[in-house]
Amino acid sequence: MGQFLFTIDSDDLRKIVREELKLILQQNNSPPPNEEDEFLDIVGAAIYLKLSPHSLRKKCQQQQVPCYKRNSKWLFSKVELRKYIEQGKQLTIKGY
Repeated sequence: MGQFLFTIDSDDLRKIVREELKLILQQNNSPPPNEEDEFLDIVGAAIYLKLSPHSLRKKCQQQQVPCYKRNSKWLFSKVELRKYIEQGKQLTIKGY
């Protein structure tokens, strides 16, 4: 069999990898990565959720809030926190 030799620009390679990752995430029913997503520390996430950092840390330890732990620091995706809030949304009853 013959061998093919070609060169590819690093930007083109990045585009190909991004597209392949999007396809893999879609196949796994995972949301596509949001390039505008912001990660918050424990204080920023606590302010965003209107909780104390202590309460938020407890919820993280009980796996009640979506979070990541890197090098003993808690990190929170703002997009995931917004989805977490929306999951707790309740419809109000009219007339009360």
